[in-house]
Amino acid sequence: MKFTSRGSVAIRATSTPEPDGTTLLRVEVRDTGVGIPEQQRLHIFQPFAQADTSTTRRFGGTGLGLAISAEIVEAFHGEIGVESSLGRGSTFWFTARLGPATGARRDARLRRTREHLGGTKVLVVDPDVQNRLILREQLGWWHVTSFGVPDADGARASLAAAREAGDPYDVVLLDHGLPDGEGLATARSLHLDPRFVHVPLLLLSSAYVPLTDDLRRVGITACLTKPVQAAQLRDALVRTVVGEEGVRAVEPRPEEPSEVARGKLVLVVEDNPVNQVVARGLLSSMGYDVDTADDGAEAVELTAVTPYDAVLMDLQMPRLDGYAATRAIREREASTGARRTPVLAMTAAAIAGEREKCLAAGMDDFITKPVAPATLASALRRWTGDEAATSGADTGSGTAGRPTRATVRPTPPTATSTSSVSSCSATSRPTTRPTSTASSAGSWPAAPTPSPASGPPWPTTTRPGWRPRRTG
Repeated sequence: MKFTSRGSVAIRATSTPEPDGTTLLRVEVRDTGVGIPEQQRLHIFQPFAQADTSTTRRFGGTGLGLAISAEIVEAFHGEIGVESSLGRGSTFWFTARLGPATGARRDARLRRTREHLGGTKVLVVDPDVQNRLILREQLGWWHVTSFGVPDADGARASLAAAREAGDPYDVVLLDHGLPDGEGLATARSLHLDPRFVHVPLLLLSSAYVPLTDDLRRVGITACLTKPVQAAQLRDALVRTVVGEEGVRAVEPRPEEPSEVARGKLVLVVEDNPVNQVVARGLLSSMGYDVDTADDGAEAVELTAVTPYDAVLMDLQMPRLDGYAATRAIREREASTGARRTPVLAMTAAAIAGEREKCLAAGMDDFITKPVAPATLASALRRWTGDEAATSGADTGSGTAGRPTRATVRPTPPTATSTSSVSSCSATSRPTTRPTSTASSAGSWPAAPTPSPASGPPWPTTTRPGWRPRRTG
């Protein structure tokens, strides 16, 4: 942005399926700025390199942005490069090879949107060719037929021609910033013309414009702030073409709670109240009942009186941390012969050795924050669902009906490393980066044997007024 005083900066992303099942992503960033001399393009991907090295340059920087970008792209087995014309602008681009998509496809909303908007005809009136392109591409995704014009004269001509051909426009997307302030004037003139009085107008503006009675009187049914979010544009179009019931129809229907989760009770041990609320909402939406504890000491007390199906344990907490709390729970289970309660660590400290430390304390699984809903659902299903009932039938006293860490933790696929990539190279990098192919095999670390603690590590007194809290 800082190199482009006039014109625009446009970002375009495309994808191409590859024969091996991967997808080649290509992203281009094009500006109309100062451009880069040919001799400077040869080294701008080096660390601390600047296209303008003079002491009087207008634009500062460390010269690390492109170097870091190049390393990231190489890690994705892609290429990075630049095309530039001095005084006219530059186009930086990169590619990345992505594996097959995983997870559920969310096609229901798109399908219903296409059912409502497919075949609708929309006129896009915007003086900027890039804005027209973006809007028309988005409309095309919903199977909307569209045409773009840059000004009010073009809008009148297009509306008249379509009406005479017997294929009139259903909606007009009208930019508020037409030349000479013609946005609202164009809306008034179209609304006063008996040929177009029934064509609804959606006003697009770079600044917030409230939908007032004056705007409604000239045919404007909605005001959208640019850049227009796809969901906002979709809802405005559906509301205009179909009505309010159409907007409700395209909203995703709530998913039914998982059968695995029904009747299961999960304890969330977390000292942050906001995190408690988030975890409670997420687990409740999956169908679990939820209790919460503010620290490890409270978790030890709760698990002594309530047979939880799983415990989600934070690590850093006051009074008693997650490691000590888990050791205390395991000691009690061993001394009383109680059923082993699955304890899943939840931490933002995804550093080397943290997983081993959690397993050594007696935890069964390790989930990093921020927690992805699919990851949490999978982990809980593994430890509380059918897998838990069948995997650990012969694990011995105290663990019957639960999967053991040695059998439930799968070995992940071969990992890819970028050890051949240097963070600071003394040689010049070409404009196009070659693809890196270095890789090494990796495996899930084995679970060490828990070591017993040497006495109760938690406080022996409880807080006044303490009682279990059921929140689900």
